[in-house]
Amino acid sequence: EFIALLPGLLNNGHAMLAASRVARAFETPLLFEHHSVMTPVAVGVSIHPEHGVDATTLLRRAEIALRDAKRMSERCALYSPGSERMMVPYEWLHEALRTNRLEAHFEPILDLRRNDVCGYESLARWNNVEIGPIRPDVFIRLAEDTGLIAELTRWSLNATFRHAAHIRAKDTRLRFSVNISPRVFGQRDLVQQITSALSVWDMPADAVTLEVTESALMEDPD
Repeated sequence: EFIALLPGLLNNGHAMLAASRVARAFETPLLFEHHSVMTPVAVGVSIHPEHGVDATTLLRRAEIALRDAKRMSERCALYSPGSERMMVPYEWLHEALRTNRLEAHFEPILDLRRNDVCGYESLARWNNVEIGPIRPDVFIRLAEDTGLIAELTRWSLNATFRHAAHIRAKDTRLRFSVNISPRVFGQRDLVQQITSALSVWDMPADAVTLEVTESALMEDPD
């Protein structure tokens, strides 16, 4: 990560123009030991004094904007007041996944025609022993940004199917929905992960729905 300090800018648009020029400069491959290498770059921007008057605040808010930029096709983002999220250390989530500290909560899905429960949506929840409940959008974003999303997906599938197996023992008509981050679609073993979890917990594939958020699809329709 690099920091660029640009004095004397005219306005926020001027700052974003500079950021976009940096991002565009890396759209062409770099030559490295006779090989062409693509180096994607993302740029987060904070403005003095609008977003802070000291270096620590400006850097933290530029980093928050950087996280947003990494998820955008333009690869540039300006800090937006109110977008600041709880900062959770990577080690906390890694340890929580390793020691199975997360919980799977089940939200009922109603069939209004029958006025009856037809299935459940599985939701990951994390109650940290030091600071209490941590919002899903915080730890899921952390998992996506740090490469822990594959491990979180594996945990979510197995935790869901484990409980679902007991619930379906009483009613085999019930279906279960699991949220999947689009970040895991590029993994070569995703299908094997899913089929293995289905096999371990004896879950029929037609009883499971994998959900992707609408916002994730809109970021990359293809």
